[in-house]
Amino acid sequence: MLNSLEQIEGHGWSSHLKNLGAISSVGYSVFQPTPLSLITALALSILAVSQKLTQWACPKSLTQHVVTKLVITLSLAFISAVALSALFGFPVAGGAVFVQAACIALPTLVVYCIELILDSRNKAPDISSHKTLVVSPPEDKPLELTEITLKPKEFSSALQEQRDSHHHQVDVTGSSHLSYNKDLTSLPEKLTVDGNLKIEGCTSLKSPPEDEPLELTEIKLKPKEFLLALQEQRDFHHHQVIVTGSLHLSYKEEITALPENLKVCGDLKLMGCEGLESLHGNLSVEGDVWLNECIQLTSLPENLEVGGNLNLMGCRSLVSLSGKPMIGGNVDLSRCTGLTHLPIEWTLKGDLNLNGCTGLKALPEKLSVEGNLKIEGCKSLKSLPETLRVGTGLYAKGCRDLEPISDKIYIGDRVYR
Repeated sequence: MLNSLEQIEGHGWSSHLKNLGAISSVGYSVFQPTPLSLITALALSILAVSQKLTQWACPKSLTQHVVTKLVITLSLAFISAVALSALFGFPVAGGAVFVQAACIALPTLVVYCIELILDSRNKAPDISSHKTLVVSPPEDKPLELTEITLKPKEFSSALQEQRDSHHHQVDVTGSSHLSYNKDLTSLPEKLTVDGNLKIEGCTSLKSPPEDEPLELTEIKLKPKEFLLALQEQRDFHHHQVIVTGSLHLSYKEEITALPENLKVCGDLKLMGCEGLESLHGNLSVEGDVWLNECIQLTSLPENLEVGGNLNLMGCRSLVSLSGKPMIGGNVDLSRCTGLTHLPIEWTLKGDLNLNGCTGLKALPEKLSVEGNLKIEGCKSLKSLPETLRVGTGLYAKGCRDLEPISDKIYIGDRVYR
């Protein structure tokens, strides 16, 4: 800051302005020798003289610079005030001379404060975004970098220029889109991308070493990109896969499985996918799930999360639902003829449709349905647990072997038999 302050005082527009003002004021006071003209001339002269004396003193720090400037200015102002008092007969006693000195020194101090404010804006240059460091460090004391932070465009440019990251940690501050770059052969060994990394179609890109695999926390794909990945049978290596919209994959026999950790930000429609045998891992769907007539489907994930409705009508190979599926709407398991077991403890916010589940022999002890419970045509069902809770109506037509319903069962509306 000291260097830049000296530059402002010694070589800029302010130096010329001070000298010009001092010369003009002195010339005017010679021809019009009034107290005001003399005070003005003295003030501007002190402004110019204090600058030169401060530079001559060569202060080494900003604090020394300020103190030196203040002492010189006040000293010159006091001497000038005494001289004026002697010239015009102004009173010296009673502190009048100090008031005169303050008036003379005030313009210099104001200008100096303005210069300090302007100089405070001239901070040290930021070299964080410079591509080339002009001054190299000594060979025996090389510059040690722990990480390099780049914007996506800067990262793309660095790859094109084939810069060597020298094993440093490279952080990219946003999504990086490098798709279909045939010249891209490798990525930095230690790379963190704060967003998406798209490298599809990079045919020259080498795979990472087996002992140092690429570590990804999640992979975000658009619905069309996810469908293409399924068609190409890509392996997601247990990574979290996020699809940024609804998936419509109905009646595609080639679909046999989905990624283990899948989140769909919309609806998931897999109706009539006869090749789909199981869903495992963690499946989270923000909207509705449609798995109607997936005749080979045998199981669902234990940690299934569905924000809307779950439709499994006609999944005749489905044997059981385990764990604690979290469903935000209705559940339709009608005509799931192979179904024999439901979750031991299950609370549903909507309706539960079990119509035509001929293999179901019992309901869980801790089953709570806030909407309607439909068990029509469940021929193997003989009794209902006394702890069952139904928020609305119980539909039990066609249950020929069902025993009389206990009064201990809570039913919000009525029983339809």
